[in-house]
Amino acid sequence: MERIDVAVVGACVVWLATACAVAQRGHVTCLFEVRPRPGLEASTHNSGVIRAGLYYPNGSLKAQLCVEGRERMYRFCSDHDIPHARCGKLVVAAHASEITALEALAARAHANGVEDVEIVDRGFLRRHEPQVEGVAAVWSPSTGIVEAEALVRSLRKAASRTVHILPSTRVTGGTARTGGIEIQTNRERLLASVVVNAAGLYADDVSAMLGGESFAIYPVRGEYAELLPRARQLVSRPVYPLPDRSGHSLGVHLTPTT
Repeated sequence: MERIDVAVVGACVVWLATACAVAQRGHVTCLFEVRPRPGLEASTHNSGVIRAGLYYPNGSLKAQLCVEGRERMYRFCSDHDIPHARCGKLVVAAHASEITALEALAARAHANGVEDVEIVDRGFLRRHEPQVEGVAAVWSPSTGIVEAEALVRSLRKAASRTVHILPSTRVTGGTARTGGIEIQTNRERLLASVVVNAAGLYADDVSAMLGGESFAIYPVRGEYAELLPRARQLVSRPVYPLPDRSGHSLGVHLTPTT
């Protein structure tokens, strides 16, 4: 039975990037992906927004990593010719009664280190997005968009040089052994010193299979509509209303073109 340092169950965009960094430090790393190639799940089925860090709780790791990660993302996209744009984002208050919530959102963003966020008035909206109705908005110039599939392709290419990517490989079980976990797949058995559960929507099943923490994932699905070419001039950047109490909002997103 072959022994490896790190086994990653699920080859999402985050772990394609992380596995590259881990392997570059000299660790033998394997990515197990049940699909024919990495990144075919949520990694390429999302809005493609490069987030600035507005919404996350102050002092949280999410807030810190979002602020640091967005600049790394812009640099990576520029260095690897990945279609992207630092186009900015508007979070719009439709009524004067929402101004207080808008101000609270801007204060949270500033506390998270998103220093370029500002509250803009109806005139700003009219100049920049004339089809958007609102009394004011939070303007986040650091928000951007990226072509998700191009990003995954670039990371997949980079990972293939140093990481053992095992497509069409399903993890079927795992057993704790001295010095690691024995991973059973539909193809072979491996002994890994460290196992990372990056199985996305199936992470709860994988955790249970490997004797890890017990939890349940409740997926939330988003719906997207694509504007016809003749209507794409209606909006030029992501536009959102204020999020509801659950933190969700319905927005308009763009996909950068090559």
